[in-house]
Amino acid sequence: MNVHPLERDRLNKDTKALVSEQEPDLIGYEEAAELLNVPVGTLYGWVARKRLPHIRLGPRFVKFSRARLRRWLADHEVQPEPATGRRD
Repeated sequence: MNVHPLERDRLNKDTKALVSEQEPDLIGYEEAAELLNVPVGTLYGWVARKRLPHIRLGPRFVKFSRARLRRWLADHEVQPEPATGRRD
């Protein structure tokens, strides 16, 4: 489909606005824990050890980017090894 570059920009902006209206990108510990399906305490530990992408807005004020957490989760997916025909 050929779309004029200006029209493509407008469509991209409209899509981003729609997504941000439906689902704000910055979330707190509770929503991040729900998104990752882990206890909130686990998130506190990961943040303290800098194992999870987060945004520190103050000494006790941490937010997470929903999109970045989804990428982080996808980056940690382990692919199955091909079957070798033998059983261990």
